[in-house]
Amino acid sequence: MDKYRVSIETLSTEWQITAQDASDLSVLASQEISDWKSMYHGMYAELSDTLDDHTMAKVNVLKKACLAHGDVLLEVQEIMDGKIKDIENVGLDIQELMLVLENGEASADIDDKIQIAEGLIASYQSSIQEYRSIIDSTKVSCTETCRDFSLLVMGE
Repeated sequence: MDKYRVSIETLSTEWQITAQDASDLSVLASQEISDWKSMYHGMYAELSDTLDDHTMAKVNVLKKACLAHGDVLLEVQEIMDGKIKDIENVGLDIQELMLVLENGEASADIDDKIQIAEGLIASYQSSIQEYRSIIDSTKVSCTETCRDFSLLVMGE
């Protein structure tokens, strides 16, 4: 059993980190959605009647872009919430492996179970990084859109 101890304990630690990172990302997505809602609703505040048709066309393009940012953030949060459930299921598999260490009786497929869990955790870690990047780039794009909107309606 000692030959599996390091692998299983490492796997357990990586799973804990991955579960926390996924949870943190879901919370971040939720916060970004809240911020986005404030910005989006701000775009629908009363606009000046002095805006010409050309400016209003630009305003509408910016509103559509802002709406798309919200769609991205909502999708990321939904995906992450699903992944959290999957990560929790892998945690159950890892708990079984930890019990194997305690009991000292490994099944014939323990190597396969370890490899599968390692592969899943690596996949989840990669997804978390990918979705964090999507949130970050969406936030930047959203901020730029709101800035452009403010400049357009306040100063053109």
